[in-house]
Amino acid sequence: MLPDIFKRQVGLKIALFTALLLIFVSLVFMIVVNQFQPHILDNRSATSFLTLFSVFFIFLQTALVVIAVNLYISRPLQKLMRSMQKVEEGGLSELCDIETEDEFGVVGQNFNKMITSLNQINSHRKHIEQRLIKAEESLKYKIELEEKAKIIERMNRELTSAFNDITLLYMVSQYLSSILDIDELVSNVQRIFTEKFICDAFALYFVLPKQNRVRLAAQKGLYDEAAPSLQGYEFELAEGIAREILKRKRCLYIENLADNTAIRLSKQEEGLKGSVFALPLTVRDDVIGILTVCRYERSGFSPTDRQSLDSIATQVAIAFDRSKLYTKTRELSVRDELTGAFNRRHFDQVLKQELKRVERFNREVSLLMIDVDHFKDFNDKFGHLKGDELLKRLTVLLQSSIREVDLLARFGGEEFVVILTNTELKDAVNVANKLRKIIKSQLKNQFGDIEKEEWNRDITISIGVSSYPECALTAKDLIHTADMAMYHAKRDGRDLVRKYQLTDLLPFEEMIA
Repeated sequence: MLPDIFKRQVGLKIALFTALLLIFVSLVFMIVVNQFQPHILDNRSATSFLTLFSVFFIFLQTALVVIAVNLYISRPLQKLMRSMQKVEEGGLSELCDIETEDEFGVVGQNFNKMITSLNQINSHRKHIEQRLIKAEESLKYKIELEEKAKIIERMNRELTSAFNDITLLYMVSQYLSSILDIDELVSNVQRIFTEKFICDAFALYFVLPKQNRVRLAAQKGLYDEAAPSLQGYEFELAEGIAREILKRKRCLYIENLADNTAIRLSKQEEGLKGSVFALPLTVRDDVIGILTVCRYERSGFSPTDRQSLDSIATQVAIAFDRSKLYTKTRELSVRDELTGAFNRRHFDQVLKQELKRVERFNREVSLLMIDVDHFKDFNDKFGHLKGDELLKRLTVLLQSSIREVDLLARFGGEEFVVILTNTELKDAVNVANKLRKIIKSQLKNQFGDIEKEEWNRDITISIGVSSYPECALTAKDLIHTADMAMYHAKRDGRDLVRKYQLTDLLPFEEMIA
Protein backbone atom coordinates (compact mmCIF):
# COMPACT_ATOMS: atom_id res chain seq x y z
CA MET A 1 0.00 0.00 0.00
CA LEU A 2 2.71 2.51 1.01
CA PRO A 3 4.80 2.15 -2.19
CA ASP A 4 1.63 2.68 -4.30
CA ILE A 5 0.95 5.96 -2.49
CA PHE A 6 4.48 7.20 -3.25
CA LYS A 7 4.07 6.20 -6.92
CA ARG A 8 0.84 8.16 -7.30
CA GLN A 9 1.78 11.41 -5.54
CA VAL A 10 4.51 13.74 -6.79
CA GLY A 11 4.75 15.59 -3.47
CA LEU A 12 5.52 12.38 -1.54
CA LYS A 13 8.15 11.42 -4.14
CA ILE A 14 9.93 14.74 -3.66
CA ALA A 15 9.70 14.49 0.14
CA LEU A 16 11.00 10.89 0.19
CA PHE A 17 13.83 11.63 -2.25
CA THR A 18 14.99 14.66 -0.27
CA ALA A 19 14.57 13.01 3.15
CA LEU A 20 16.52 9.84 2.24
CA LEU A 21 19.47 11.75 0.81
CA LEU A 22 19.55 14.11 3.81
CA ILE A 23 19.45 11.15 6.21
CA PHE A 24 22.34 9.55 4.30
CA VAL A 25 24.43 12.73 4.46
CA SER A 26 23.59 13.12 8.18
CA LEU A 27 24.76 9.55 8.87
CA VAL A 28 28.00 10.18 7.00
CA PHE A 29 28.54 13.37 9.00
CA MET A 30 27.91 11.56 12.31
CA ILE A 31 30.45 8.88 11.35
CA VAL A 32 33.05 11.50 10.42
CA VAL A 33 32.45 13.48 13.61
CA ASN A 34 32.67 10.32 15.71
CA GLN A 35 35.90 9.31 13.95
CA PHE A 36 37.59 12.66 14.48
CA GLN A 37 35.85 13.67 17.72
CA PRO A 38 39.01 14.06 19.84
CA HIS A 39 40.65 16.19 17.17
CA ILE A 40 37.54 18.37 16.74
CA LEU A 41 37.04 18.89 20.46
CA ASP A 42 40.68 19.92 20.94
CA ASN A 43 40.76 22.15 17.91
CA ARG A 44 39.73 25.81 18.19
CA SER A 45 38.45 25.68 14.64
CA ALA A 46 35.57 23.39 15.63
CA THR A 47 33.15 26.29 15.41
CA SER A 48 34.33 27.11 11.92
CA PHE A 49 34.00 23.48 10.94
CA LEU A 50 30.40 23.31 12.17
CA THR A 51 29.57 26.62 10.50
CA LEU A 52 30.97 25.43 7.18
CA PHE A 53 29.08 22.18 7.49
CA SER A 54 25.83 24.03 8.28
CA VAL A 55 26.27 26.15 5.17
CA PHE A 56 27.01 23.02 3.16
CA PHE A 57 23.97 21.28 4.69
CA ILE A 58 21.65 24.17 3.76
CA PHE A 59 23.12 24.30 0.24
CA LEU A 60 22.70 20.53 -0.07
CA GLN A 61 19.08 20.70 1.10
CA THR A 62 18.30 23.42 -1.45
CA ALA A 63 20.07 21.46 -4.19
CA LEU A 64 18.12 18.30 -3.32
CA VAL A 65 14.80 20.16 -3.51
CA VAL A 66 15.80 21.61 -6.90
CA ILE A 67 16.88 18.16 -8.17
CA ALA A 68 13.69 16.54 -6.89
CA VAL A 69 11.49 19.18 -8.51
CA ASN A 70 13.44 18.72 -11.77
CA LEU A 71 13.09 14.93 -11.65
CA TYR A 72 9.44 14.67 -10.69
CA ILE A 73 7.85 17.85 -12.05
CA SER A 74 9.97 19.58 -14.72
CA ARG A 75 10.89 16.47 -16.74
CA PRO A 76 7.33 15.07 -17.00
CA LEU A 77 6.10 18.55 -17.95
CA GLN A 78 8.78 18.84 -20.66
CA LYS A 79 7.79 15.43 -22.08
CA LEU A 80 4.13 16.43 -22.10
CA MET A 81 4.88 19.79 -23.76
CA ARG A 82 7.02 18.10 -26.45
CA SER A 83 4.23 15.67 -27.23
CA MET A 84 1.67 18.48 -27.37
CA GLN A 85 3.91 20.50 -29.69
CA LYS A 86 4.30 17.54 -32.06
CA VAL A 87 0.54 17.00 -32.05
CA GLU A 88 0.02 20.70 -32.75
CA GLU A 89 2.33 20.31 -35.77
CA GLY A 90 0.15 17.51 -37.12
CA GLY A 91 1.77 14.40 -35.66
CA LEU A 92 -1.35 12.64 -34.34
CA SER A 93 0.61 9.41 -33.97
CA GLU A 94 2.85 10.93 -31.30
CA LEU A 95 2.10 9.53 -27.82
CA CYS A 96 3.34 10.84 -24.51
CA ASP A 97 5.92 8.55 -22.85
CA ILE A 98 5.28 9.48 -19.21
CA GLU A 99 5.27 6.09 -17.49
CA THR A 100 4.79 7.15 -13.87
CA GLU A 101 1.65 6.45 -11.83
CA ASP A 102 1.39 9.94 -10.30
CA GLU A 103 -0.64 12.96 -11.41
CA PHE A 104 1.59 13.51 -14.44
CA GLY A 105 1.14 9.88 -15.43
CA VAL A 106 -2.65 10.33 -15.28
CA VAL A 107 -2.40 13.45 -17.48
CA GLY A 108 -0.13 11.57 -19.91
CA GLN A 109 -2.58 8.64 -20.12
CA ASN A 110 -5.48 11.02 -20.75
CA PHE A 111 -3.42 12.75 -23.43
CA ASN A 112 -2.70 9.41 -25.13
CA LYS A 113 -6.39 8.49 -24.95
CA MET A 114 -7.27 11.81 -26.56
CA ILE A 115 -4.79 11.22 -29.43
CA THR A 116 -6.11 7.68 -29.91
CA SER A 117 -9.66 9.01 -30.03
CA LEU A 118 -8.67 11.62 -32.61
CA ASN A 119 -7.05 8.96 -34.79
CA GLN A 120 -10.11 6.75 -34.49
CA ILE A 121 -12.41 9.62 -35.39
CA ASN A 122 -10.30 10.56 -38.39
CA SER A 123 -10.14 6.92 -39.49
CA HIS A 124 -13.87 6.54 -38.96
CA ARG A 125 -14.56 9.74 -40.85
CA LYS A 126 -12.45 8.63 -43.82
CA HIS A 127 -14.25 5.31 -43.81
CA ILE A 128 -17.61 7.07 -43.79
CA GLU A 129 -16.56 9.39 -46.59
CA GLN A 130 -15.57 6.39 -48.72
CA ARG A 131 -18.92 4.79 -48.06
CA LEU A 132 -20.72 8.00 -48.98
CA ILE A 133 -18.87 8.26 -52.28
CA LYS A 134 -19.83 4.70 -53.18
CA ALA A 135 -23.40 5.36 -52.08
CA GLU A 136 -23.68 8.47 -54.25
CA GLU A 137 -22.40 6.55 -57.27
CA SER A 138 -24.94 3.78 -56.75
CA LEU A 139 -27.97 5.98 -56.12
CA LYS A 140 -30.37 5.98 -59.11
CA TYR A 141 -33.48 7.48 -57.68
CA LYS A 142 -34.19 10.81 -56.03
CA ILE A 143 -35.83 9.31 -52.92
CA GLU A 144 -32.77 7.22 -52.15
CA LEU A 145 -30.54 10.25 -52.63
CA GLU A 146 -32.61 12.26 -50.14
CA GLU A 147 -32.49 9.45 -47.58
CA LYS A 148 -28.74 9.13 -47.96
CA ALA A 149 -28.40 12.88 -47.66
CA LYS A 150 -30.25 12.79 -44.33
CA ILE A 151 -28.00 10.02 -43.10
CA ILE A 152 -24.92 11.97 -44.17
CA GLU A 153 -26.16 15.10 -42.46
CA ARG A 154 -26.86 13.28 -39.20
CA MET A 155 -23.49 11.55 -39.18
CA ASN A 156 -21.72 14.79 -40.01
CA ARG A 157 -23.45 16.46 -37.08
CA GLU A 158 -22.39 13.65 -34.77
CA LEU A 159 -18.83 13.71 -36.09
CA THR A 160 -18.67 17.48 -35.87
CA SER A 161 -19.99 17.40 -32.32
CA ALA A 162 -17.52 14.68 -31.30
CA PHE A 163 -14.65 16.44 -33.03
CA ASN A 164 -15.59 19.73 -31.35
CA ASP A 165 -15.62 18.01 -27.95
CA ILE A 166 -12.21 16.46 -28.55
CA THR A 167 -10.90 19.81 -29.77
CA LEU A 168 -12.29 21.50 -26.67
CA LEU A 169 -10.60 18.99 -24.36
CA TYR A 170 -7.35 19.39 -26.29
CA MET A 171 -7.52 23.18 -25.91
CA VAL A 172 -8.31 22.82 -22.19
CA SER A 173 -5.32 20.51 -21.84
CA GLN A 174 -3.13 23.12 -23.55
CA TYR A 175 -4.42 25.85 -21.25
CA LEU A 176 -3.98 23.90 -18.00
CA SER A 177 -1.30 21.22 -18.39
CA SER A 178 1.78 23.39 -17.82
CA ILE A 179 0.38 25.96 -15.36
CA LEU A 180 2.12 26.29 -11.99
CA ASP A 181 0.65 29.62 -10.85
CA ILE A 182 -2.83 29.67 -9.29
CA ASP A 183 -3.69 33.15 -10.61
CA GLU A 184 -2.78 32.06 -14.13
CA LEU A 185 -4.90 28.92 -13.67
CA VAL A 186 -7.95 31.02 -12.68
CA SER A 187 -7.35 33.35 -15.64
CA ASN A 188 -7.26 30.42 -18.07
CA VAL A 189 -10.43 28.88 -16.61
CA GLN A 190 -12.12 32.25 -17.13
CA ARG A 191 -10.88 32.20 -20.73
CA ILE A 192 -12.16 28.65 -21.34
CA PHE A 193 -15.73 29.48 -20.30
CA THR A 194 -15.68 32.86 -22.02
CA GLU A 195 -14.22 31.83 -25.38
CA LYS A 196 -14.37 28.03 -25.79
CA PHE A 197 -17.25 26.41 -23.91
CA ILE A 198 -20.65 27.91 -24.78
CA CYS A 199 -22.56 28.91 -21.65
CA ASP A 200 -24.53 31.89 -20.33
CA ALA A 201 -23.08 31.88 -16.83
CA PHE A 202 -20.54 30.02 -14.75
CA ALA A 203 -18.83 30.27 -11.37
CA LEU A 204 -15.64 28.67 -10.02
CA TYR A 205 -15.34 28.41 -6.24
CA PHE A 206 -12.39 27.13 -4.22
CA VAL A 207 -13.16 25.56 -0.84
CA LEU A 208 -11.29 27.07 2.10
CA PRO A 209 -9.60 24.25 4.07
CA LYS A 210 -11.21 23.28 7.40
CA GLN A 211 -13.95 25.89 6.92
CA ASN A 212 -17.53 25.79 5.69
CA ARG A 213 -16.66 28.66 3.34
CA VAL A 214 -15.71 29.11 -0.30
CA ARG A 215 -13.88 31.77 -2.30
CA LEU A 216 -15.20 32.97 -5.65
CA ALA A 217 -12.24 32.59 -8.04
CA ALA A 218 -13.84 33.26 -11.45
CA GLN A 219 -17.33 33.92 -12.86
CA LYS A 220 -19.34 35.07 -15.87
CA GLY A 221 -22.93 36.25 -16.09
CA LEU A 222 -23.74 36.11 -12.37
CA TYR A 223 -22.38 39.33 -10.87
CA ASP A 224 -21.44 41.36 -13.96
CA GLU A 225 -22.11 44.75 -12.38
CA ALA A 226 -19.97 44.04 -9.32
CA ALA A 227 -17.61 41.47 -10.87
CA PRO A 228 -14.31 43.30 -10.18
CA SER A 229 -15.08 43.76 -6.48
CA LEU A 230 -16.41 40.22 -5.99
CA GLN A 231 -13.40 38.44 -7.46
CA GLY A 232 -11.86 36.66 -4.45
CA TYR A 233 -15.02 37.21 -2.35
CA GLU A 234 -15.41 34.68 0.49
CA PHE A 235 -18.74 33.56 1.95
CA GLU A 236 -20.27 30.77 4.00
CA LEU A 237 -22.12 27.91 2.32
CA ALA A 238 -25.37 27.67 4.26
CA GLU A 239 -27.56 26.56 1.32
CA GLY A 240 -27.72 26.39 -2.45
CA ILE A 241 -26.37 24.24 -5.27
CA ALA A 242 -22.72 24.71 -4.25
CA ARG A 243 -23.57 23.59 -0.71
CA GLU A 244 -25.30 20.49 -2.10
CA ILE A 245 -22.23 19.64 -4.21
CA LEU A 246 -19.94 19.99 -1.20
CA LYS A 247 -22.24 17.69 0.76
CA ARG A 248 -22.79 15.04 -1.93
CA LYS A 249 -19.29 15.12 -3.49
CA ARG A 250 -20.79 14.28 -6.91
CA CYS A 251 -22.27 16.05 -9.94
CA LEU A 252 -25.72 17.62 -9.96
CA TYR A 253 -27.80 18.36 -13.09
CA ILE A 254 -30.97 20.46 -12.90
CA GLU A 255 -32.74 20.50 -16.28
CA ASN A 256 -34.99 23.43 -15.41
CA LEU A 257 -34.56 25.66 -12.36
CA ALA A 258 -38.18 26.82 -12.67
CA ASP A 259 -39.31 23.28 -11.75
CA ASN A 260 -36.73 22.91 -8.96
CA THR A 261 -38.22 22.50 -5.49
CA ALA A 262 -35.62 20.26 -3.85
CA ILE A 263 -32.80 22.80 -3.52
CA ARG A 264 -33.15 26.35 -2.29
CA LEU A 265 -30.78 28.66 -4.15
CA SER A 266 -28.34 30.77 -2.15
CA LYS A 267 -28.13 34.55 -2.46
CA GLN A 268 -25.07 34.15 -4.68
CA GLU A 269 -27.00 31.84 -7.06
CA GLU A 270 -30.13 33.95 -7.53
CA GLY A 271 -28.98 35.02 -11.01
CA LEU A 272 -29.14 31.44 -12.32
CA LYS A 273 -32.00 30.30 -14.60
CA GLY A 274 -32.68 27.63 -17.19
CA SER A 275 -30.54 24.52 -16.72
CA VAL A 276 -27.55 24.13 -14.37
CA PHE A 277 -24.79 21.54 -14.21
CA ALA A 278 -22.59 21.67 -11.10
CA LEU A 279 -19.49 19.55 -10.43
CA PRO A 280 -17.07 19.04 -7.53
CA LEU A 281 -13.34 19.55 -8.12
CA THR A 282 -11.93 16.50 -6.38
CA VAL A 283 -8.35 15.60 -5.44
CA ARG A 284 -7.75 12.36 -3.54
CA ASP A 285 -11.43 12.18 -2.45
CA ASP A 286 -11.32 15.74 -1.09
CA VAL A 287 -13.51 18.45 -2.64
CA ILE A 288 -11.19 21.41 -3.25
CA GLY A 289 -13.56 23.42 -5.42
CA ILE A 290 -16.95 23.68 -7.13
CA LEU A 291 -17.73 24.45 -10.79
CA THR A 292 -21.25 25.65 -11.63
CA VAL A 293 -22.25 26.13 -15.31
CA CYS A 294 -25.58 27.53 -16.50
CA ARG A 295 -27.42 27.78 -19.82
CA TYR A 296 -30.60 29.83 -19.90
CA GLU A 297 -32.49 27.19 -21.94
CA ARG A 298 -34.36 24.17 -20.61
CA SER A 299 -32.36 20.88 -20.77
CA GLY A 300 -29.41 22.85 -22.07
CA PHE A 301 -26.70 20.23 -21.42
CA SER A 302 -26.47 17.09 -23.52
CA PRO A 303 -24.75 13.96 -22.18
CA THR A 304 -21.71 14.90 -24.29
CA ASP A 305 -21.67 18.39 -22.75
CA ARG A 306 -21.80 16.95 -19.25
CA GLN A 307 -19.02 14.49 -20.06
CA SER A 308 -16.86 17.34 -21.40
CA LEU A 309 -17.50 19.43 -18.27
CA ASP A 310 -16.56 16.47 -16.09
CA SER A 311 -13.23 16.17 -17.94
CA ILE A 312 -12.64 19.92 -17.63
CA ALA A 313 -13.34 19.81 -13.88
CA THR A 314 -10.88 16.93 -13.46
CA GLN A 315 -8.12 18.83 -15.28
CA VAL A 316 -8.81 22.02 -13.29
CA ALA A 317 -8.58 20.06 -10.02
CA ILE A 318 -5.28 18.43 -11.03
CA ALA A 319 -3.84 21.78 -12.16
CA PHE A 320 -4.92 23.46 -8.91
CA ASP A 321 -3.34 20.72 -6.79
CA ARG A 322 -0.13 20.92 -8.83
CA SER A 323 -0.06 24.72 -8.43
CA LYS A 324 -0.42 24.42 -4.64
CA LEU A 325 2.44 21.92 -4.52
CA TYR A 326 4.66 24.19 -6.62
CA THR A 327 3.80 27.25 -4.49
CA LYS A 328 4.56 25.34 -1.28
CA THR A 329 7.87 24.07 -2.67
CA ARG A 330 8.84 27.57 -3.79
CA GLU A 331 7.95 28.99 -0.36
CA LEU A 332 10.14 26.39 1.37
CA SER A 333 13.12 27.47 -0.73
CA VAL A 334 12.94 31.15 0.34
CA ARG A 335 11.61 30.97 3.92
CA ASP A 336 13.43 30.41 7.20
CA GLU A 337 12.16 27.15 8.65
CA LEU A 338 11.97 28.34 12.26
CA THR A 339 10.56 31.86 12.05
CA GLY A 340 8.83 31.94 8.68
CA ALA A 341 10.73 35.08 7.70
CA PHE A 342 12.60 35.14 4.40
CA ASN A 343 16.00 33.44 4.53
CA ARG A 344 19.47 34.88 3.90
CA ARG A 345 19.63 33.61 0.32
CA HIS A 346 16.37 35.31 -0.68
CA PHE A 347 17.40 38.49 1.15
CA ASP A 348 20.67 38.70 -0.81
CA GLN A 349 18.79 38.32 -4.11
CA VAL A 350 16.15 40.92 -3.26
CA LEU A 351 18.72 43.41 -1.97
CA LYS A 352 20.73 43.22 -5.21
CA GLN A 353 17.57 43.70 -7.28
CA GLU A 354 16.44 46.59 -5.09
CA LEU A 355 19.79 48.37 -5.46
CA LYS A 356 19.56 48.07 -9.24
CA ARG A 357 16.05 49.52 -9.15
CA VAL A 358 16.84 52.51 -6.91
CA GLU A 359 20.00 53.24 -8.89
CA ARG A 360 17.98 53.29 -12.10
CA PHE A 361 15.25 55.57 -10.75
CA ASN A 362 17.50 57.66 -8.48
CA ARG A 363 15.78 56.59 -5.24
CA GLU A 364 16.92 55.63 -1.76
CA VAL A 365 16.80 52.31 0.06
CA SER A 366 17.69 51.72 3.70
CA LEU A 367 18.69 48.64 5.66
CA LEU A 368 18.03 47.82 9.32
CA MET A 369 20.31 45.30 11.06
CA ILE A 370 18.48 44.01 14.16
CA ASP A 371 19.98 42.00 17.01
CA VAL A 372 18.19 40.63 20.09
CA ASP A 373 19.84 41.92 23.25
CA HIS A 374 21.06 39.35 25.80
CA PHE A 375 19.70 36.51 23.68
CA LYS A 376 22.43 34.13 24.82
CA ASP A 377 21.55 34.83 28.45
CA PHE A 378 17.87 34.22 27.66
CA ASN A 379 18.72 30.89 26.02
CA ASP A 380 20.93 29.84 28.92
CA LYS A 381 18.20 30.78 31.39
CA PHE A 382 15.11 29.32 29.76
CA GLY A 383 16.45 26.88 27.17
CA HIS A 384 16.56 26.82 23.39
CA LEU A 385 12.85 26.06 22.97
CA LYS A 386 11.97 29.33 24.70
CA GLY A 387 14.63 31.03 22.62
CA ASP A 388 13.04 29.70 19.44
CA GLU A 389 9.63 30.90 20.63
CA LEU A 390 11.09 34.35 21.26
CA LEU A 391 12.44 34.52 17.70
CA LYS A 392 9.07 33.44 16.28
CA ARG A 393 7.14 36.06 18.27
CA LEU A 394 9.73 38.69 17.39
CA THR A 395 9.26 37.88 13.70
CA VAL A 396 5.49 38.27 13.96
CA LEU A 397 5.79 41.65 15.71
CA LEU A 398 8.37 42.96 13.22
CA GLN A 399 6.43 41.74 10.18
CA SER A 400 3.19 43.33 11.39
CA SER A 401 4.95 46.65 12.07
CA ILE A 402 6.49 47.25 8.63
CA ARG A 403 4.95 47.99 5.23
CA GLU A 404 3.98 45.27 2.76
CA VAL A 405 6.60 46.58 0.31
CA ASP A 406 9.37 46.16 2.90
CA LEU A 407 11.15 42.84 3.39
CA LEU A 408 11.98 41.12 6.68
CA ALA A 409 14.58 38.32 6.66
CA ARG A 410 16.47 36.30 9.22
CA PHE A 411 20.13 37.13 8.74
CA GLY A 412 21.49 34.48 11.09
CA GLY A 413 21.07 33.40 14.72
CA GLU A 414 19.20 36.17 16.53
CA GLU A 415 19.93 38.76 13.84
CA PHE A 416 17.30 40.03 11.42
CA VAL A 417 17.40 42.52 8.55
CA VAL A 418 14.72 44.77 7.09
CA ILE A 419 14.91 46.31 3.61
CA LEU A 420 13.04 49.64 3.60
CA THR A 421 12.11 50.53 0.03
CA ASN A 422 12.21 54.20 -1.04
CA THR A 423 13.29 55.27 2.45
CA GLU A 424 16.10 57.69 3.22
CA LEU A 425 18.34 57.48 6.27
CA LYS A 426 16.49 59.80 8.64
CA ASP A 427 13.14 58.13 7.95
CA ALA A 428 14.74 54.71 8.40
CA VAL A 429 15.98 55.81 11.84
CA ASN A 430 12.40 56.75 12.76
CA VAL A 431 11.16 53.35 11.61
CA ALA A 432 13.90 51.64 13.61
CA ASN A 433 12.95 53.54 16.77
CA LYS A 434 9.30 52.61 16.26
CA LEU A 435 10.24 48.92 15.96
CA ARG A 436 12.50 49.13 19.00
CA LYS A 437 9.70 50.60 21.14
CA ILE A 438 7.16 48.05 19.94
CA ILE A 439 9.43 45.13 20.80
CA LYS A 440 10.31 46.57 24.19
CA SER A 441 6.68 47.20 25.14
CA GLN A 442 5.06 44.05 23.75
CA LEU A 443 7.44 41.13 23.37
CA LYS A 444 8.01 40.28 27.04
CA ASN A 445 4.27 40.52 27.76
CA GLN A 446 3.69 37.61 25.39
CA PHE A 447 5.62 35.29 27.71
CA GLY A 448 3.12 34.97 30.55
CA ASP A 449 4.91 32.01 32.11
CA ILE A 450 8.15 33.95 32.76
CA GLU A 451 8.26 35.32 36.28
CA LYS A 452 9.61 38.79 36.90
CA GLU A 453 12.20 37.39 39.31
CA GLU A 454 13.49 35.03 36.61
CA TRP A 455 13.99 37.77 34.01
CA ASN A 456 13.92 41.22 35.58
CA ARG A 457 14.51 43.24 32.41
CA ASP A 458 12.67 43.92 29.18
CA ILE A 459 13.34 41.95 26.01
CA THR A 460 14.89 44.53 23.74
CA ILE A 461 16.66 44.87 20.42
CA SER A 462 19.55 46.93 19.09
CA ILE A 463 19.30 48.28 15.56
CA GLY A 464 21.89 49.56 13.12
CA VAL A 465 20.73 51.70 10.20
CA SER A 466 22.43 52.30 6.87
CA SER A 467 21.21 53.73 3.59
CA TYR A 468 21.98 53.79 -0.12
CA PRO A 469 23.50 55.96 -1.50
CA GLU A 470 24.24 58.03 1.61
CA CYS A 471 26.25 55.39 3.48
CA ALA A 472 27.09 52.69 0.90
CA LEU A 473 27.01 52.06 -2.84
CA THR A 474 27.00 48.24 -2.98
CA ALA A 475 24.99 45.50 -1.31
CA LYS A 476 28.04 44.24 0.54
CA ASP A 477 28.90 47.70 1.88
CA LEU A 478 25.28 48.37 2.83
CA ILE A 479 25.19 45.21 4.96
CA HIS A 480 28.60 45.98 6.43
CA THR A 481 27.74 49.56 7.39
CA ALA A 482 24.41 48.54 8.95
CA ASP A 483 26.29 45.85 10.88
CA MET A 484 28.83 48.41 12.13
CA ALA A 485 26.04 50.71 13.28
CA MET A 486 24.36 47.83 15.08
CA TYR A 487 27.58 46.99 16.94
CA HIS A 488 27.79 50.61 18.04
CA ALA A 489 24.26 50.34 19.43
CA LYS A 490 25.31 47.21 21.34
CA ARG A 491 28.49 48.87 22.58
CA ASP A 492 26.67 52.00 23.75
CA GLY A 493 24.37 50.07 26.06
CA ARG A 494 21.85 48.11 23.90
CA ASP A 495 18.16 48.91 23.35
CA LEU A 496 19.36 51.65 21.02
CA VAL A 497 19.21 52.71 17.38
CA ARG A 498 22.39 53.92 15.71
CA LYS A 499 22.82 55.11 12.16
CA TYR A 500 26.07 54.54 10.30
CA GLN A 501 28.67 57.32 10.24
CA LEU A 502 32.09 57.35 8.64
CA THR A 503 33.66 57.15 12.11
CA ASP A 504 31.90 53.85 12.80
CA LEU A 505 34.94 51.62 12.24
CA LEU A 506 35.14 49.15 15.12
CA PRO A 507 38.23 47.08 15.89
CA PHE A 508 37.81 43.42 15.06
CA GLU A 509 38.04 42.48 18.76
CA GLU A 510 35.00 44.63 19.58
CA MET A 511 33.00 43.22 16.66
CA ILE A 512 33.30 39.66 17.95
CA ALA A 513 32.98 40.51 21.65
